[in-house]
Amino acid sequence: MKRVFLVSLAAIFASASGVAVPMSIGFAKDRDRSVEVRDGKAMLVSFKAVRLAFSGKRYRFVNGGATATDGGYEVAYCAPDDFPKGLSMPTVKGRFTLAGDDAVDVRFTVGNVSSNDGLSASCMLSRQHGKSLARGNCLKGQGRWVRSANGGQPWEERLDNALEFVDADGCGIAYLSERLESGEPAWCGQWEHHTRLVKDEKGGGWTTGFRIVRVDGVRTPYAQLCAAAGMPAQVTLKTTKTYNWFESASGDIAFTGEILNVQASARRFEVSWWVRGFSGERFCEGRQTVEIPSFGTATVPVRFNPLEPRGIYFVEMSARDCADGREAFDRMNIARLPPHKFKARPENSPFGIAAYFPIPDEDSVQKLMDRMGVMWVRHGDTRIQHPPRVAWRHGGNHAMDKYNRPGRERDQWIIGEFEACRTNRNEYWEFGNELNGAVPGIGLKCHGIGLAVKAPAYVEFLKDIHRIRKERGYEDIKIVSLGLAGYDSVFVRRIKELGGWGCLDGLSLHPGRGNFTPDYPYFRPEAFAADAAQTTDDPRSTEKLQHSSYWNFLGAVRSAIREVREYGDMPIWLTEIYTPGAPNTFWDDNWHDSADNVVLMYTLIKADGVKCGMFYQMFDGVWFDKLGVNPKNREYFFGMITRDLSFKPSMMAYCNIAEALDEASFAGWMKSRNATTHAALFRTPRALR
Repeated sequence: MKRVFLVSLAAIFASASGVAVPMSIGFAKDRDRSVEVRDGKAMLVSFKAVRLAFSGKRYRFVNGGATATDGGYEVAYCAPDDFPKGLSMPTVKGRFTLAGDDAVDVRFTVGNVSSNDGLSASCMLSRQHGKSLARGNCLKGQGRWVRSANGGQPWEERLDNALEFVDADGCGIAYLSERLESGEPAWCGQWEHHTRLVKDEKGGGWTTGFRIVRVDGVRTPYAQLCAAAGMPAQVTLKTTKTYNWFESASGDIAFTGEILNVQASARRFEVSWWVRGFSGERFCEGRQTVEIPSFGTATVPVRFNPLEPRGIYFVEMSARDCADGREAFDRMNIARLPPHKFKARPENSPFGIAAYFPIPDEDSVQKLMDRMGVMWVRHGDTRIQHPPRVAWRHGGNHAMDKYNRPGRERDQWIIGEFEACRTNRNEYWEFGNELNGAVPGIGLKCHGIGLAVKAPAYVEFLKDIHRIRKERGYEDIKIVSLGLAGYDSVFVRRIKELGGWGCLDGLSLHPGRGNFTPDYPYFRPEAFAADAAQTTDDPRSTEKLQHSSYWNFLGAVRSAIREVREYGDMPIWLTEIYTPGAPNTFWDDNWHDSADNVVLMYTLIKADGVKCGMFYQMFDGVWFDKLGVNPKNREYFFGMITRDLSFKPSMMAYCNIAEALDEASFAGWMKSRNATTHAALFRTPRALR
C-alpha cells in the first residue's frame, strides 16, 4: 500500500495550560484562498497554488473551491487563463486531512493528462511559512533495520526524508516525504516547495504528497520519521571511536545503546543485547526493562573484554514495546586492530583502493588507509595522500562522446588531463572505464561484451593521447587502458589489431566476481562472444551473461596474463576487485565469505605477479548517495565499511593480508597429496605473529 508523504510541524505553541494546541486547517482571506495549517491562531504554513510544467513552461493553478471531507478539505485547483487550448484540461486536486493533534496529511493529484501534453514530474507548490520559521535541517538517507522472514541477514530499509522549518528555539515544522516523491531540497525556500509527481498506476494520473507534524527539541524530525514508519522506538548503537576501531590490543571495549521512544505516550521497553565474535561465539549478552517518557531517551551502557589482541565483534541491541510487542533494533560492528607500520612501498605492493569518500573527514580516512597498507588510490590528488601512497587519474568516458572526432577540442581536453595529472602528481592516467560493455543507444549494460563496438573509437582517441604525450613532453605519465568489464578478450585483441597496444603502459581489468570463489580458474570467453552477437536483438542473451562464469576472478586474470604476454608484456592492474555483499542473495558474498575471499584474491594477485588490486570500495553506498539506503541496489553493498561506519570482516581481512604480505615475495606453489589442495609459499623478512 502506498504511504502518504509526511510534513512535520516542529513548532509547539502551548496554551495557557501548557498543553500543545491541536493543529487545524482553514482558509486565508487572500485572493488565492490559501489553505492554512494553523496552531491555534498562529499560521504555520499556507499553500497558495500548484505550479505545473507542461512542455517546459509552468502554469499556476489556484484554489477554485473546497469541499469538506472527513477530517479536512478537498480543494479543486483551476487552470490560469493562458493555459494552452491544445492541451487536455487537467484536474488538479489537493486533499488536506488532520492526522491527530500533531499532524496534517497533504496529497495532490493531477488527472486527465495525455501522454502528449508534456507534463513534467517536477512540481512547485507555492506556499508561505509563519514569519518566525526559517529553513532548518534536511534529513535524507535514514534507515530502519528489518529482519528476514527466512532467518537470513537483517538489512536496512529506507525511511522517508525530512526537511524542517523552525524558529530560533528549534520549534517549527518538518516536511517528511517518501524518497520517490521527495523534491530537491535546494529548491525549497520560504515561498516555494519542490516535489515530484509520481505515476499512480492503480488510480491513474499523477500524485505527490507529504505529512505535516510538529517538531521541537523533543519531537525531532528524525523521531517523527521513525513514528511515521510505525516504529515503537529508535535504537542507536555507538562507541567513542571513529569507525568503532579500538587500537589497544587489550582492555575493555565499551559501547552504548540509546533508545528513543517515538510514541506519544510513556512506554515500557524490554531492552536486550548481545555481542558475538567472528565464529559466532557470544562474548556477552544482557536484558533489562526501562520505562521511557514520550519522545524521551534511555541510555544503556555495555562493556566486554574479548581477551584477544585483534578481532571483529558483531553487536545487536533491540527494544520491544512491552504493551504491543513491536520491536526496533540496531546493529553495528566493533573492531580491535593494533597498529602496524608498513615497510612496503608502492612499487612492490599490490594493495590499493578503487574509491573512497572522505567520511567522517579526510584525515580519518588517510589514517585508516595507512593501517590498511593502501599504496595505490585509483583517482585523486597524490598531494593529500599520506606518503608513499600514490593517487591516479581516472576517467574519459564522457570525452569519448563529447570529442568523438579528432581535432583541436579533443587535443585541448587531452592536454588538460595531462596538466591535471601534473598538478595532482598523478603518475598514471587510466583512460576509460568498462567501454567494452557499451553499444550505441544502450549504454553500459553489458550488451557490448564480446562485440568490441567501441574499440575503434577508443583506439583512435588513445593514439591522440599517445601523440600529445610525446609532443608536449608528458612521457613521465603512464597510460593504462580502460578498466575492462571482465576479461573481454575480443576487445583486447581489437586494441592490438588497430595499433593501440603500443600506446599503453598497462592493462586495466575488472575481474567481476559472482557466485564463484576467487580461485575458480575456468574461463571460456568464446562462449560469450556467441551470446554477445545476439545482444542488440535479443536482450535475453545479456541475462545469460549476467550470472555466468564470465564473472570470475582467477580465470579472467590468468586469461589476461596469457594474452598480454602474447601481445607484448605490460603490467596488469586490477583497478576494481570486489566482494559484493548484498544481503541474502545467491550471487553475492556473505560477510564471512567476503573475508576469506579478500585474503584469497590478494594471495593470488601476489602469487601471479599482478601489479595491483584496487578494492572497490571503502564505504557502502554510491558517490551520488554516500552511505545511502537502497536495499534493492547491490551497488550499495560493495564497501568494507558499513553505513554506520563500522568495519566489515572484509576490512579486517584486507588489513591482515596486507600485514602478512608486507615486503613479501612469492616463493612458489607447495605440493599436496590432494590434487585439489593448493598452497602459496611467500618469503618475508620478518616473523609473522
